[in-house]
Amino acid sequence: AHLGLALAAWARDRGASAGPEEIKSVAHEWRRALCLSNDEHAALTGVLSILGSLTRAWSTLGVAGRKRLLSRPQAADAIVLLCAESPDDGRRIEEEVARLASDGVGLCPPPLVTGDDLISVGWKPGPRFRMVLDRVYDAQLEGIVHEKAEALELASRLGV
Repeated sequence: AHLGLALAAWARDRGASAGPEEIKSVAHEWRRALCLSNDEHAALTGVLSILGSLTRAWSTLGVAGRKRLLSRPQAADAIVLLCAESPDDGRRIEEEVARLASDGVGLCPPPLVTGDDLISVGWKPGPRFRMVLDRVYDAQLEGIVHEKAEALELASRLGV
């Protein structure tokens, strides 16, 4: 169940960084050498990628960015690896995760507004459609909007 964590720990023990290019290189090489399935390959790259974000970009992420990162499937394994490599940093991230999870919104609530909701009120999908949905969801994650009506109002202000 935690093969991605084991592989990522092994890669880090062998000196792999959590930089994007190194992740691609290690994952590609190990995929062939270890005959990894697509899921195993995705788990390895996911843990290493999230670990890189936790160590390099965490402080630059806002609430929504942190929640989106923590909602990725391998986030818990990446935090376990971070705690093993840097206990102080790991503990700090774990405390922040607990705070974000208990803020009344949660880490990954279902979106208040979906594309179907926008279409049902007459919006036409287009280039800005995804951007508006993402910004409305970010506002939800940040606790700015709490109800569907508020989210739809924000979407209409952002325009599609």
